[in-house]
Amino acid sequence: MHILKLFLLSTLIVYTIAQVKTVGSTQAKVGVPVDSRTPVIAIISQPATTYNGKFPDAGNNWSEVVGSYVDWVQQTGAEAAIIPFDMPWAVLTQVLSQTNGMVLPGGAAELVDAKNNNQTTEYQNRLHSIINWAKKENKEGRYYPVWGTCLGFEELVISFSGNDGKALQDGFNDQAKYHPVELYSDFWKSEFFGKLSVSNTLIKHVFDRPISYYYHSEGIDVKHFESIKALSNNIRILGSSNSDAGRKFGAIFEAKAFPMWFVQFHPEKHQFEKRESYKPMDRSESTIKVMSSFVFKLVELARPRSHVFDQIPTSIQSYFSYYKNPIWSPSKAFERIYMFKNYFGLPKEKPAQSKLQRLLSVLKKNVAKATTVLSN
Repeated sequence: MHILKLFLLSTLIVYTIAQVKTVGSTQAKVGVPVDSRTPVIAIISQPATTYNGKFPDAGNNWSEVVGSYVDWVQQTGAEAAIIPFDMPWAVLTQVLSQTNGMVLPGGAAELVDAKNNNQTTEYQNRLHSIINWAKKENKEGRYYPVWGTCLGFEELVISFSGNDGKALQDGFNDQAKYHPVELYSDFWKSEFFGKLSVSNTLIKHVFDRPISYYYHSEGIDVKHFESIKALSNNIRILGSSNSDAGRKFGAIFEAKAFPMWFVQFHPEKHQFEKRESYKPMDRSESTIKVMSSFVFKLVELARPRSHVFDQIPTSIQSYFSYYKNPIWSPSKAFERIYMFKNYFGLPKEKPAQSKLQRLLSVLKKNVAKATTVLSN
């Protein structure tokens, strides 16, 4: 009996030691530091469009941000701060200084006045100032990454040209089109695109096919880009696409001296826009992974200067998307939009209405084509 008690006691001791080692090992694995920081990414608003009269004189009175850009940013764990473009400059820069990176979204705002020798609009002039502010932040050692999509791509092209509206070209008529993207050797050498969270094989698999979604009438030919020294000296072209008419245009750019990357296509739509006009869009796992990897990379680069949520100033929290109520979009191009009154009515012109009407007319034709194809 005594021997049995000793045996049971020794067994209990061995089991206890084993459990302690297991717990210690688990704690060692769990002990990897948890990163609770929440990067804040500014999404700059733009003059709103009239949406067929639902917002009369919208360009002068309303600003907007399309909801899919908010979703695209927030899927990473970052917060999206919707920033009105027309705040007083001192206030705007103070607000931006509390963010960790920026997205310049797509949209229908006019950047140049074609009837006035391609002079830049007041909105583009404000964006040029914002881009220069971001450059200054980086020059002074405060790392601040910037991403541009479609209209944002065009804003950055004009800005890097010295805010010369003639850098932007018209007549692409490339609305609701899907094209392959030819990736140049510099794409793979890029500190941004060359170090995404997806494999090179997967990237090629997506961009080698007509998957990337374009919706633009303005853009820049590759030859035109190369002819403008202010652009070719400061921007590196990483990829191009061809329109249905065979016009070769810039698709992926990066700034040489600043953490700024911009694309003419729309990576956010594959995941977050599902209305009628996007029925033919590829939503495969490979495409979603590649298109979302860009914003994950942007947020990764913004993270080192970010804070845990409790340390984010309340003054910037007031711009977070959940303090604004989006509306169901009157346009078939978007699911929802964040619409709000302009602060100070910076833009004086009203060309956004005519541009949207042009885009919507083309969109209706493409919707009809898509419906015919899908029904066959």
